[in-house]
Amino acid sequence: MIQRSGARRLAGLLLLLAGLAGCDDTPAGSGAGCVEDRECDLPYSCIEGRCIEECRRHADCARGEVCYESVCYAPVEFCRIDAECAPFGQVCDVTIGRCVPTGGALCHPTLNPCPEGQTCRDGACVLPTDDASRPDATVRDATVRDAAVRDAAVRDARPPERDQGVVDARVPPPDRGVDPPDAAVAGDGRYGDACRCGSDCASGFCVENKLFNTRTCTDRCGNDGECPGLDTCLPVQSAGPSAECPGNPNGPPPGEVVSVCIPNDTGYPCQLEAAQNPCLSGVCLRPPQPVNWFTVQDQCAMFCQDDRKCPHGHSCQQIQGVRGRVCAPATEMFACPDGTIQACGGVCPAAAGRAPEDVSVCLALGAGPGYCSCTCDRASDCPTGYACSRLDGLNTGDPGRSGVCLAMAGYRCAGEAARPNTPQCPSLTCALDDAEPNAAVCTAPCNREADCPPNFACQPVDGSPQGYCIAFE
Repeated sequence: MIQRSGARRLAGLLLLLAGLAGCDDTPAGSGAGCVEDRECDLPYSCIEGRCIEECRRHADCARGEVCYESVCYAPVEFCRIDAECAPFGQVCDVTIGRCVPTGGALCHPTLNPCPEGQTCRDGACVLPTDDASRPDATVRDATVRDAAVRDAAVRDARPPERDQGVVDARVPPPDRGVDPPDAAVAGDGRYGDACRCGSDCASGFCVENKLFNTRTCTDRCGNDGECPGLDTCLPVQSAGPSAECPGNPNGPPPGEVVSVCIPNDTGYPCQLEAAQNPCLSGVCLRPPQPVNWFTVQDQCAMFCQDDRKCPHGHSCQQIQGVRGRVCAPATEMFACPDGTIQACGGVCPAAAGRAPEDVSVCLALGAGPGYCSCTCDRASDCPTGYACSRLDGLNTGDPGRSGVCLAMAGYRCAGEAARPNTPQCPSLTCALDDAEPNAAVCTAPCNREADCPPNFACQPVDGSPQGYCIAFE
């Protein structure tokens, strides 16, 4: 079933993306001497005076390695300095010789696990030899990850000189919008049924679904695996009775912490600069924005263990400045600031019998900077999270590929409803939902299923004969 509810319409119907630039220079091959990248043949870059093949994505490296500043790094078993841990967004704890997460967020056995060899006790990571009897008179509220976590504006693992899309993270205390059991006799509402108070639910718990602006019954849990779908097991604090909902003398006393399944709010709009944000995890991310002809919608990112608890278009990633992995947009974008493909080596999937420069393009609005893209016949010819779109009046110059790859998956555009002239999508196309404005997503034109990224379907929108890539539920 397609993720649609109410009337879905398009905002910022795709403008003509012009300036598909090729490369006219005659670069050098692997191993040749160089001073700057433009002197090297794609997909090589100038590193330490030589043209060598570099990584641009974690997927370019061996399993378990990460791409950091154009080099693949494997985890170190023993560290001595912070630089050995930097590729993984961590620092070196010289007292134990291990890389540990940065920041001061509380640990959690499921949501914020400790580094290998340590255990989570009273919200802190400790070694097995640590004194287990230390006093805990200053135990913090389990619903607060860390009110003192510093703001972090950090780059992802891409080379700094090409990383125009800064991934930022702010971690304030979350507001989980959870009603604790609040009636002496609970109702008969089942998991997922609509509710106003906990007394409407058999479990006694009613929670907010932020993306769809609804409230539904939920239940207790011990870990994420006990929650259906993308719902996540999170600790909440019983708030006691209120004017709207009566108290429950048989329920947890006010202040007691219990864990319940809560709808995943990944993608919910937030503001990175705000002193506080509405995200359940407390993590607000800014997706990469390599060019200034579109803005991006900051979005909430839920903690995760793997991709199974992340919405389509997102993957479970380690983001520097955030302790624990979160669901972040899987789409990677790289800038071509001079309007040519010089910076686009390694972005396009390998094409049999074709040189990288034959299928690489710089996608821009007229003359000026753009983002790296590819010619395509189907989405599998594109980088992760891109759709293969055929645009009226656009000549790719590639006789075998009439389409161009447009970045879209994982990007949100709730703000376009209020500011229709300020595009928030790298594809310049937003699918707005009149019934659920916070669920607006970026999309791209398509002619068939093969034109869309995995887990997206080519569907008509608002009666248009043109299809658009919309995520499956």
